[in-house]
Amino acid sequence: PGSTFKTIALAAAVEQGLNPFAVKYLSAPFDYTLDPSCVHVDPTCSWHVQTYDHTYHGIETVADATIQSDNTVFARLSVDVGPQNIVDMAQKLGIRTSPLKAVPALALGAIGVTPIEMASAYATVAAGGIYSKPMAITKVVLPDGSVDTQAGWGKPQRERVIPDWVAATVTKVLELNMLYGTGVGAHVAGHTDAGKTGTTDNYADAWFSGYVPYLEASVWIGYPRGEIPMLNVHGVAVSGPGFPATIWHGYMVTAIGKRGDRPFRQPVTQPVWSAWNRPYQLYGALPTTSGETKTGKTSTAPATTGLPTQLVTTNLAPATTTTALPPETTTAVAPPTALPPETTTTVESPPPLPPDTATAVAPPPLVPTATTTETQSTP
Repeated sequence: PGSTFKTIALAAAVEQGLNPFAVKYLSAPFDYTLDPSCVHVDPTCSWHVQTYDHTYHGIETVADATIQSDNTVFARLSVDVGPQNIVDMAQKLGIRTSPLKAVPALALGAIGVTPIEMASAYATVAAGGIYSKPMAITKVVLPDGSVDTQAGWGKPQRERVIPDWVAATVTKVLELNMLYGTGVGAHVAGHTDAGKTGTTDNYADAWFSGYVPYLEASVWIGYPRGEIPMLNVHGVAVSGPGFPATIWHGYMVTAIGKRGDRPFRQPVTQPVWSAWNRPYQLYGALPTTSGETKTGKTSTAPATTGLPTQLVTTNLAPATTTTALPPETTTAVAPPTALPPETTTTVESPPPLPPDTATAVAPPPLVPTATTTETQSTP
């Protein structure tokens, strides 16, 4: 899922007490070795993370890093939060079928999941932390015209999995992303929304997951049979801020229709922040003679555009949250990946478009990646 998975890593950090608007991390190339005895240059035991365009922002807040989709910040955050904690958060939110490996690269979306799972996870955040089991059939009409009421069709199965303040905090960051970050191309003017883009290595998969207070939708573009680079689809390379964001925007405009804007529900519980001082927070920063921390040069990332593929929608429980914005560009070396599972109801997209296109009414799916390259532009 590429950078769309950063939302899950962010939720895990916030649950541990990280305030994304106050806690700062270093944006700079990151080298991490799991086994101290291995040779540093050996790619099998060392993890080297950098941004796609090799531009960095020095010390910045986690919220800003999310909006810029900075792989180097989230790589550091992943190690500090703990990969297993990110796995646990993913499973709580709705990724309950795809096997997830507890490795640092998981935070960058290097391990495959299905679109229905991704939609389910975002829908849980949108619903203020309440998970709803994905439902494909809501009503069955029998041959005699009567409605089957015995099997419990359409009866929601819900449970609270994270505190509402955690979900609200994540949503606030994603709202800013729709206005100033990689989700800009998906934003519906005049409406509150939230979301995140994602692009895997070599443009093999492109994603956009986002929501308004009462509806979540996830868009995936790629080939079900494997990770095939989409370098020239209608003349452009396919990335999250491009076709996926454009498709999501078009779908939401129609789904919202003439409804007026509705804000996300405010949390009932208060945030519980903790003093955040983790080992890899500023790892790699060079101390200056004055004792201060020397940071990299600040720069702005580029931007992108988009079109259709797999769309997964989910109706949310009463009241939810929003966020969204433009494209991003980042690169990270991560562990192997998997192929994206297909969804039930599919509709092939027009011939000129290489990737397969499908639409499913329900929550999210699966896809892994060896070297996760988040390639997206920002304004």
